[in-house]
Amino acid sequence: MPVTLFSCRTSELAKGASFTCRGAWRPSVTGTYRVRALAADLAGATHLGSAPFPPERISSPVVVVSTSTVTPPATPAPQVSAGWNAGVAAVGSDRASALVGDTVPAFGTLRNLRSAGTFNVLIAVLRDGSSQPVTSFSCRTPELATSVEYRCNGSFRPVGAGTYRVRARAADLTGTGFAGEVGVPGEQISGAILVGAAGYTPAPSPVPPTPVPPTPVPSSAGLPEKVVAGYWPNWPESPIRIRNIPPAYNTIYLFHAMPVGGSPGTTGALYWNAPGDGRGAATNLVADIQYARTTQGRKIILSVGGAGNGMSFPYRGKSQAFVDSIAALHSRLGGFDGLDWNTYEAEQQPDTAEIIWISLELKRRFPGFIISTPPAPWSQRDMIFCQAMVQAGALDYAAPQYYDGPGLNDPAYVVSNVAQWVGLLGASKVVVGFGLWNATNYMSVAQAESAWNQVRARFPGLRGAYDWTIHTDEAAGWPFANRIAPLVAAP
Repeated sequence: MPVTLFSCRTSELAKGASFTCRGAWRPSVTGTYRVRALAADLAGATHLGSAPFPPERISSPVVVVSTSTVTPPATPAPQVSAGWNAGVAAVGSDRASALVGDTVPAFGTLRNLRSAGTFNVLIAVLRDGSSQPVTSFSCRTPELATSVEYRCNGSFRPVGAGTYRVRARAADLTGTGFAGEVGVPGEQISGAILVGAAGYTPAPSPVPPTPVPPTPVPSSAGLPEKVVAGYWPNWPESPIRIRNIPPAYNTIYLFHAMPVGGSPGTTGALYWNAPGDGRGAATNLVADIQYARTTQGRKIILSVGGAGNGMSFPYRGKSQAFVDSIAALHSRLGGFDGLDWNTYEAEQQPDTAEIIWISLELKRRFPGFIISTPPAPWSQRDMIFCQAMVQAGALDYAAPQYYDGPGLNDPAYVVSNVAQWVGLLGASKVVVGFGLWNATNYMSVAQAESAWNQVRARFPGLRGAYDWTIHTDEAAGWPFANRIAPLVAAP
């Protein structure tokens, strides 16, 4: 007999929609429990699921222990094959389900390398019940520093319906010496990728419900004549409230929304963690955003990704889920003025065509919507991406980051590199990114003043500048707001 039962009656569901029935139970004794779900239409006669999703399923075990010190059995660590020693941090596909005949992306990501070097990455696609891989491909990395992440990308075409998994193995070129940190082995196998027969339409992954939002405030069209921006990160425990940020900042980036499931995103959906509430920043977030937009006349831009949270868009369904998720966050926060693409990380290639489609779709949905991006100053890949975005009318400006890397804080490098970006995009499409902080590869106030005065003299049409971050600017006594911002805003 079941320990407990509960049921849900759905609202009217469209084909392809998803619905999660939630409940809870209190275990009466220790042991192994499982959850069984049954579903049918109200007549009980029609099969609601399509292969490979049946109308009845039973979950994997839920181990219940006593309130003493008994510990449930640990999940076995992935086995490391001899010779495979580099740090495989992630493996799988950007799709959890597919159809026979689809082209399904597959990847393996290296991270947390103990030593620098060049590595071989071997990807194999396995089908449950078969001893031989469906397909395999490999990548040879460039020379990687220990802090660099590398993603080996490929794809496969399922040969039949069933369950597929991606296996990634990696090693240095000699196959000797452990290059991965403990817990990041040289071989990993992904979770299941369910492949259905032709004609099956997989249901989209559920998006967490959001509370009833305030009515969004529309964006006022157009960028400031000179952008003076700062990133407002959500990780400080007691950040300054948005309405109290010095008025020198006319543009504020909310940093950051992140992909559901971690990088590069499983469904395309995003989530946003509220900031710390030490000074009321979280409690008053929605009201402060709208006060900043309507009363103070500032632009609020949601930054997506960053800090290792790259995203990929290998197919339109994932792009559509991203757009829908942005729309939900826009509603939840009462409206904002734009999106900052911070979603290409390390060696990850941007899915340019889909990002252009997403950007134009957001501009269509929200008139006056701003699209920006903070590329790596030196990256040819990022230059090609930004140029394509501008040519498509999908990017308002690029803001190269002149901090947090060797030599990037040198005013001479800034002047030389900004000239490249201006030649590529035009001065009105370039914003200069500063990091003012007493740390390696960051600028002093004097360096920032020198760099800005030189680039402004050569390119008076530059769109503006930003600071990473508002949090550190406050901690340092507001050097960017008080000394750099007036130079940027000057006519």
